[in-house]
Amino acid sequence: MRMMRIRPYLPSIEHKSGKVFIIAIIAIVLMFGYLGYLYYSVQNDKTDTYTTSKQVAQKETPLTSVNSVSRYHGMHQYDIVAGVDDNGVKGFAFIPVTDEKEESVTYVANTDMVVEEEMLNIWEDQCANCTFIEITPAIHQGVPLWEITYRDENNRYVFDYYKMENGKRFEVFRLQQ
Repeated sequence: MRMMRIRPYLPSIEHKSGKVFIIAIIAIVLMFGYLGYLYYSVQNDKTDTYTTSKQVAQKETPLTSVNSVSRYHGMHQYDIVAGVDDNGVKGFAFIPVTDEKEESVTYVANTDMVVEEEMLNIWEDQCANCTFIEITPAIHQGVPLWEITYRDENNRYVFDYYKMENGKRFEVFRLQQ
């Protein structure tokens, strides 16, 4: 008597699982390709306005050379152009990133503001037990500000805004974890 051999799986199932595997690999490769494209396009969109903002800053403010350009996202987006004028005075030009013409360019020279190092000293006196993260220029409703980011004594993530003109507190946001 001859014994029949029983297969643990059917050939049709084996054949289908191979197709499913190949389709899954293709789908994953396509997904990663799309995510890479999306990341690249977002990064390009973020810096597309930098060249124009440099030109606007040099045309509409005393800045003659540009050291850096960064982006600030508040109520409106601004490109912040840091540079130097003909006399060697540093300053910031806040260029609105919008199609509307109601927003104008705001310029602040170092001679008309509390500079970054002074602002950090003022902040450190007020928040001795805090962990400093960074300080960056910002603007809200046409008021040039320093945005100081840190963790306070209660381990909250804090955005503290101070007026550039006098170093007085403008606004603060504390985020709980």
